[in-house]
Amino acid sequence: MKKKGHLFVIVNYSLLVSMRAHSFFHRMILAGTAVSTHLIFITYLHFGFHVILEEIDFIMDGVDSNTDAINDSITLSS
Repeated sequence: MKKKGHLFVIVNYSLLVSMRAHSFFHRMILAGTAVSTHLIFITYLHFGFHVILEEIDFIMDGVDSNTDAINDSITLSS
């Protein structure tokens, strides 16, 4: 079975959402909203995955001595 691409999924999702709209303008707004919501969610999951990987990498290394240097470099100045 051939795996379908990400773009194919987005197009199918937007067509499914906008199928019941009466005018062309409303269909385009619904399709654009569906696509943007989908891409924002995928981006959120992508960067959340990076945070998890960084935490796992920190746990696997077991390095606690560099936390002071990191905390000192992240100071908020007004």
